Amino acid sequence: MPLPHLNDILLTILTTEYEHLDYGCLSLTDLDLEKICTKLIENPNVKKIGLWMNNINDEGAEHIVNLLSDPRCVLRDINLSGNNIGYYGVKKICDKLDELEKTSGVKIKVNLRDNPGFNQTNEPSVPRKIGYRYS
Repeated sequence: MPLPHLNDILLTILTTEYEHLDYGCLSLTDLDLEKICTKLIENPNVKKIGLWMNNINDEGAEHIVNLLSDPRCVLRDINLSGNNIGYYGVKKICDKLDELEKTSGVKIKVNLRDNPGFNQTNEPSVPRKIGYRYS
């Protein structure tokens, strides 16, 4: 079965009534993720998205942070495991999640396992937060 074209993914995100979408293992890039995040804002139905095992790095983590910063974002579960997000990206996402929890009480599950920043951090608070919040 051929991989879906990015335009098909974007159209699905805009029009779906499903709460869970899975786009794992599709070789999506940071640029693709930027477009996906833009469309996720426009659909109030999608609460969970799988973006595991793609080609997402720290730039993609910034797109996730921007998505989570938008008050229209309704996502509550994001799977980013198996990408190439480094320490900087992991920390940015953790900081944004902490901010959301403190300011609005919103708790969002983000799986960051098997990313370089998950295991290679020297700051003790980051793995503790990930281990606690992200399973």
